Amino acid sequence: MVSSLTPVDASRPFFVYRPVKGTACGKEAAAGAMEDLFRVSGSAHGFVAAVIEQEQGGDHCVSITARPITYGCTAAEPLKIDEGKPMHVVPGPTACAETPDVCTPECTRYAGALGGGDFETKAFRERCISRCRNNDAPFLTCARAATTASDVRRCDAL
Repeated sequence: MVSSLTPVDASRPFFVYRPVKGTACGKEAAAGAMEDLFRVSGSAHGFVAAVIEQEQGGDHCVSITARPITYGCTAAEPLKIDEGKPMHVVPGPTACAETPDVCTPECTRYAGALGGGDFETKAFRERCISRCRNNDAPFLTCARAATTASDVRRCDAL
């Protein structure tokens, strides 16, 4: 038994529904059973409390039974749709907010203060971007204050 296929966010209201079963036979029976399980309509956000059963011998069949969950304040039980329909895809957000890239402009300015050749400037810029994206706080504080080539080399050595 698999205790959970989807971590449940208990801070949000959610509903757990009656089990849905996915079944498949053959060489890739487990993958086929999982795909069959995901053939649900509605707004299932995932599955919990899965039980995997494997038939020994014969056609090598696998069945996976799991309970679908949905988030929200209104119950809308997801139902399994007919075989042959496309696999259910959990919808993403209706609008995605783009996250601005603050590292590239800051690191371009930082590496430009080096005043070296293109190859060296690019190497310093790429190292800066990598450290910026990894939230290297001491480096970032130093890099933001760097105005001379010696400042850049000192920051790079941190």
